[in-house]
Amino acid sequence: MDSKQVSRAIRAEIRPLLREAGFSEFSTRSAWRFSGAKVDVVNFQSLGTYIASVIGCTAHSFGVNLGCFFTDVPLLYSNTAIRHKDGHCLPEESQCHFRGQLAKGIRQPELQRNDIWCVDREGQNIQEVLEDVHSKLEYEAFCWFQRLENLSEVLRVLIEDDSLMLGDIESKVSLWGFGNNPSPIRHYLTGYFALKNGRLELSERHLRAALKSGCFDHIANQIRIDIAKASKN
Repeated sequence: MDSKQVSRAIRAEIRPLLREAGFSEFSTRSAWRFSGAKVDVVNFQSLGTYIASVIGCTAHSFGVNLGCFFTDVPLLYSNTAIRHKDGHCLPEESQCHFRGQLAKGIRQPELQRNDIWCVDREGQNIQEVLEDVHSKLEYEAFCWFQRLENLSEVLRVLIEDDSLMLGDIESKVSLWGFGNNPSPIRHYLTGYFALKNGRLELSERHLRAALKSGCFDHIANQIRIDIAKASKN
């Protein structure tokens, strides 16, 4: 078996579930769902020969990554190109404001890592692997996305929670990508999500901290405009 065959199996077994859940744009290994200013991303991460050899699995094994991108938050980095198609924003999972990884639910003695589904060389276990992925998407990933529909919960996460990957915690699905607390990117996102939640004093404080960090000079004028918005109300 090879990565192309795995991609075809993912398309046949998983894409119908994603379509039913509202995902409407697909590439070979990614899917996008659009809801107002929020874009949900599911990505099946190909490993490649080198990484697979380091991890100790086949090159056609894969991980499942999740991302949420908010189109009304100004782009963090000036050199970040976000693809668009038919009026929709198509961020890569790595470009999302909030990111996650699914943990596999099946036991694979040949690969102890919980963030990679090991597909054997002949593909004899592909059905078992995809059934597990299907279950993880249906019962965990979709709840992860739903949680981030609530802007009050997003703001609470930014204020209170740690950014943790699967390797940091015993968890079924991680939530990370928004920086340590405190950090410039955490101030930046907290400022904008506080603004979206009408928490103007909080927004102003965090946007000022983001501006002071010097990390966002390429959009400093936009941040100043939004600080003025928060301070006027």
